[in-house]
Amino acid sequence: MHPWFDAMIIFAICLNTICLALDRDEPYPEWFEDMQKILNIIFTIIFTTEALVKVIGLGVKVYIKEPMNKFDLVIVIASLLEI
Repeated sequence: MHPWFDAMIIFAICLNTICLALDRDEPYPEWFEDMQKILNIIFTIIFTTEALVKVIGLGVKVYIKEPMNKFDLVIVIASLLEI
């Protein structure tokens, strides 16, 4: 993998973690909840694109051999089903 690609994905993971940490049961203003929904879609697109780029670049057989890629794929599929 390219160092910039990995750095961008790690940055997106960190931002996504912060957004998820802000999601609580407390009532938030409507604009904040809308922003959370939009960010969820954006992060899902980023992580889906990451998975697709890796599958295309590595091939399905090599991609699936790596346990972390399997985990990523499960998370991406769950995210897509949630939307």
